[in-house]
Amino acid sequence: MPTRPYLLYAHRAHHSRLAAALSCLLAVCMLAGCAAPRLAGRAESEQRLSPCESAVEAASAGTERATSADSPITMRYVAAKQAQHDWLDVAVQCPLRFAEGTMRSAQMQYRTQQLARVLGANSKPLTVTRLDSVASVPVGGDALAQAALADDRAGFATEVLAGRFVSGVARDARTTPLAEDGTLLAMSENHKQAASQMMQLSNGARDLRQKLYGTDELLAHSANVTDPVNGLRANTVAVVEMSCAREEMQAIAQSTRTMELPDDANAVQQAQLEAAYKRQQQEISELPIPEPEKMPRWEDYYENVIAVMEGKAEPIVTHNQVRKSMKVMMAAFESARNNTTVELK
Repeated sequence: MPTRPYLLYAHRAHHSRLAAALSCLLAVCMLAGCAAPRLAGRAESEQRLSPCESAVEAASAGTERATSADSPITMRYVAAKQAQHDWLDVAVQCPLRFAEGTMRSAQMQYRTQQLARVLGANSKPLTVTRLDSVASVPVGGDALAQAALADDRAGFATEVLAGRFVSGVARDARTTPLAEDGTLLAMSENHKQAASQMMQLSNGARDLRQKLYGTDELLAHSANVTDPVNGLRANTVAVVEMSCAREEMQAIAQSTRTMELPDDANAVQQAQLEAAYKRQQQEISELPIPEPEKMPRWEDYYENVIAVMEGKAEPIVTHNQVRKSMKVMMAAFESARNNTTVELK
């Protein structure tokens, strides 16, 4: 003879099956009450990630692994090393996220170098300091001129700082070694060379570079200075480099918003989607929708479902209507699959 716990379990199982059946019935009935479904193909394409979305997803996942305290340090190092490349892909594939991709790639490069030092590994930075092999760039000339101005100003600033620290006028534990071993002068030369090359690629844009720039802040705060953007006090050389990077990214990001990029993967994909589903005017028929006698209540439908299950009412959405809707859906899928017109009988 069944015990009370068994009866209680059977009772609960019966209610679980009833709830599942009700959910299934609701789903089918709601499909029947909806408008005609879209053709198969478009929904699937919308579910597929674009190159930009795929790049962002991969970079975000890599960053999460690289910064997770629960992961072994070796795994964090490998993830950070890959994430620095993935964020560069974001900068390339997503023109409107160029600044974000560039900045996050730099952050992952820094994290890679930190973890490499802990592990005793050799990690080479991805930083490109020269543009000798670049023949053209898909960026507007005015944007390149703005970027050239930023690089030229940074080159001037690092040259001034190099002179002050080499001569001993300024002293700082972090900056003095950079000046004495020639690193600051090399940075200055790289900035100036990059500015010159960007102007050559700008297709005749107005040159905004100057012979001299303001030095008040550099002379007053050669070692450390307050970043005017975020208010943080940091090494002066670091703030100079960060300011240069911000100006360049802002100029390029603004250019990608205003100019047309026919080779952009996202723009091409969007154009292809629009062309694929753009219909000729003669294929479209506008049919009037009859006005309901009274404004519908969403509650009526769900109350009717309960009443039907209790045997107190007839269904508002009949089985015949459900079958018709399912036929339309299956015909739409078949039409998209075979690229043919499917007639419903």
